[in-house]
Amino acid sequence: ALADADAYADGKLLVIDKNWTLVANTTLTASVKRIPGGSFTKASTYTLTFSGSFENPSNGQAFIGFAAGDVTFSVGTTIYPEWFGAVGDKVTNDISALNQAVASTRAYNDLWLNKRYRIASQFTVNKAINIKGPGIIWLDVGTSVDGVVLGDGITEINDIRWEFGGIFGAVSSCGNAFVAKLVGRSTFDFPIKAGTVASTGRGAWLQWGVCNNYRFKMSTTINYGYGEYSDGPANGVELSTSAGAATVGNANTFNCVIEGLLGKGLYLLYSGSNGNDWIYGTYELMHGNGIHVKGGTGIHITDTYLEA
Repeated sequence: ALADADAYADGKLLVIDKNWTLVANTTLTASVKRIPGGSFTKASTYTLTFSGSFENPSNGQAFIGFAAGDVTFSVGTTIYPEWFGAVGDKVTNDISALNQAVASTRAYNDLWLNKRYRIASQFTVNKAINIKGPGIIWLDVGTSVDGVVLGDGITEINDIRWEFGGIFGAVSSCGNAFVAKLVGRSTFDFPIKAGTVASTGRGAWLQWGVCNNYRFKMSTTINYGYGEYSDGPANGVELSTSAGAATVGNANTFNCVIEGLLGKGLYLLYSGSNGNDWIYGTYELMHGNGIHVKGGTGIHITDTYLEA
């Protein structure tokens, strides 16, 4: 506390070069820089808040023993799962570190993925944050569980960008690979190649969507550099409710590359006067429909390549 106060008063960085164990709920007001060897360890139920900036140039583990929500950043900061102990070797279960990273990412700030993060239980994001970087999520949750779920279907999430390395997994690694609930005015641009539950699983299940830009890439023939063991979903992109019924979809763009799947490529199930989406891209070599549009009042299809 004294070191923090002195650094803040002098306008200097507080450099963390060894382990600090919390002895109370702690707020650091000075700008903090963590260097190799430095870390914070949670004791009891104590929490840690950074009122100033936080730097961790090496991206090594900075927080030990904390739970999701225990570490708060008052200043906008790009967050890395490695700060919370993620290994990113596609073998270690990194779900705890990812959950902590999400909880510590401020709204509309970036969670940055650099590595290959295996998850053995569902990864849920219930807040408006961006996910970026070259890293991937490797699904290993089983076919009774969806892999990555954005939103709770109650509170609308808007104005985010998910542009990262993608969602991958082996055969029968998930129920549905990616599920978005009540999300609007956002951009999704990443590949999906994860083995879903047979016949009914989706690569991306959109359970409501307004003014979104979807640029999914799904292929059974391309490994995207990750996966001699990855497997394609049964179906590509589906717009419907959580019960598979017609839903709201309006003013979206679908610029996808979907090929070689066992079921449908793009399936849009509109309720009422919805529709008015713009479809283009490549949809080929599906065993089911390349594009299936049902309900709604209109759709725009241009510059689209279809092949049976």
